[in-house]
Amino acid sequence: MRSWSTDTHAEVNHLVYWREAICEAIFELDFTSKDEGVAASMQQHDLGPLKLSAISIGSAHSVVRSQGAAARERQPHLNLNWIRSGAWQVDHYGRRVDLGPGDMVLLDNRQPYSVTTEHGSEHIVARLPIEWVRCWLPSPEAAVARVVRAGDPWHGVLEATLTEAIRDDRGDEAWRRLCTQQIGGALALMLGANESRLSNHTRQLYRRIRTAIQNRFFEHELDAASVAAEVAISPRYLHKILAQEGTTYVQELFAVRLQHACALLKDPRFAELSVSEIGWRSGFCDPSHFSRRFKAHVGQTPGQWRQEGQGQQDMEQNLH
Repeated sequence: MRSWSTDTHAEVNHLVYWREAICEAIFELDFTSKDEGVAASMQQHDLGPLKLSAISIGSAHSVVRSQGAAARERQPHLNLNWIRSGAWQVDHYGRRVDLGPGDMVLLDNRQPYSVTTEHGSEHIVARLPIEWVRCWLPSPEAAVARVVRAGDPWHGVLEATLTEAIRDDRGDEAWRRLCTQQIGGALALMLGANESRLSNHTRQLYRRIRTAIQNRFFEHELDAASVAAEVAISPRYLHKILAQEGTTYVQELFAVRLQHACALLKDPRFAELSVSEIGWRSGFCDPSHFSRRFKAHVGQTPGQWRQEGQGQQDMEQNLH
């Protein structure tokens, strides 16, 4: 078992230490909190191809998987998150979902996402290689960003499996193999019924729609008709596909634009650009509209988001 804790590193900046810890243990993520003395800890178990981590964070915080970090990823994974205490708001795959104690959700590290919580939280995260997941779910992407609530069919089976796996730290290889099989089977039972109702053909079209939006989000006049033409379907069919996936064209477009704006505002290379220019480069024509959308998405104005990022960079530079 590996462990990280801010309690054992009182002499260093807790925010910097914890950001480095989660990047090492999970993958590249941007962790922010207004509490510079945030108390956090993590214990991680290796289960063959899986990594199982119990994480506790004592303050309000946000975690962002940026578009750039997702693009740099060379080890595609899905993260199964089980919230044990606290509440999350997740923006991912063009959806915004709320989670409370007992809820579970899959997140895809190949795509940007954000997680925010107004208080501390405790959760268990299982890091699952995408190829391993495909041995249990025919189309894992169909289950991403879809909340499974406590009490849903087979939820209790996976909850019990994760609880025992994180508590039992034996090093026996046969036990690890059985444990991963138990997690895979429980995952298939819990999420198999929740897979997308789309056919393979329309599911591929859905992915092409999302790719087209991600490639052209900065075009100010980008509309559903233009994306539909690129995918070679009618606008009406595009809207139907997105509706079946629980999203809309506007949700998909603004999710990508706002994720890009979040990244640029915290990137020191773009520090000389005004907030309005950042909005323009992210596809927003109107600065006021950009500011309203950004605050609704992140909970801060673009200026506050940028200032918070600059303060963290200054602290990191002072430490080195």
